[in-house]
Amino acid sequence: MPETTHPTQQDEGLRRARTLPEPSYAAQLITAFADQLDVLRPTATLTHRTLGVALAIAAARTLGALPTAVQGAAASRALTTLPQLAIGERITCGEYAIRLRAAAQEV
Repeated sequence: MPETTHPTQQDEGLRRARTLPEPSYAAQLITAFADQLDVLRPTATLTHRTLGVALAIAAARTLGALPTAVQGAAASRALTTLPQLAIGERITCGEYAIRLRAAAQEV
């Protein structure tokens, strides 16, 4: 079979995928945070405790292997972009996870 000089659609798709930028550490942390909320209790009402547990797990998994300075910078950047809730607003963990994923795209 003769060699082609034109890449196949799959080859072109892989080449383009390799050129996409990696998400920042802050975006990765926010996305992992959303994933943890979905894993823990997506239909439960969001609480401070659930937030803390999910964020701690996400930070350990996402930033744990990085130098301390990088961990701090990524965590600070992520925390400043977290969606705020209105006073008295009650939502589920799954709803907040959706908001987190939207925020991760902006980081």
